[in-house]
Amino acid sequence: MRYTALAPYFQDDWKITPNLTLNLGLRYDWTGVPLSSNRSISNLYFGPNNASPQLVVSKGADAITYYGVKQSLFRGIPFVESDQVGLPPALAFNANRNFAPRIGFAYRIPGVANTVVRGGYGIFYQRDIVDKWVEASVNPPFVRSANTPTTVRVCCRRGISASRGVSRGL
Repeated sequence: MRYTALAPYFQDDWKITPNLTLNLGLRYDWTGVPLSSNRSISNLYFGPNNASPQLVVSKGADAITYYGVKQSLFRGIPFVESDQVGLPPALAFNANRNFAPRIGFAYRIPGVANTVVRGGYGIFYQRDIVDKWVEASVNPPFVRSANTPTTVRVCCRRGISASRGVSRGL
């Protein structure tokens, strides 16, 4: 997964009075939605007006390579590309309005030596955890699994055979 991030800011201190200093600033936090190099992200899309859910993949999606072997896309579940339902290739839109103001103060109490009262407030943004996007990359059609049960027969009372993990006291 690849992220793109940008976080410019400015901050300055203004001495309002000999005892009061204000700290004012503004930061813009932009973190793009991650995208894999082969665009292997898929998810269910619930369209407007209670439309049936669709499996959506990134525009230009390609099969993953697992242990050096290029896999094929699983065609057992129908899917559409992101542009067909109005989504970007990452299947999510970037948050472009993450302006984060900061304000603080430092006030020296008159007549009290070496004592300053400080306070501040700010809005902060954090990028999404990577797990959310990694999990979206191990969905069909990129990954498929098949359960092939291996039965280990053990003799039980009353002649019933059971798989491992089932109580022997049936």
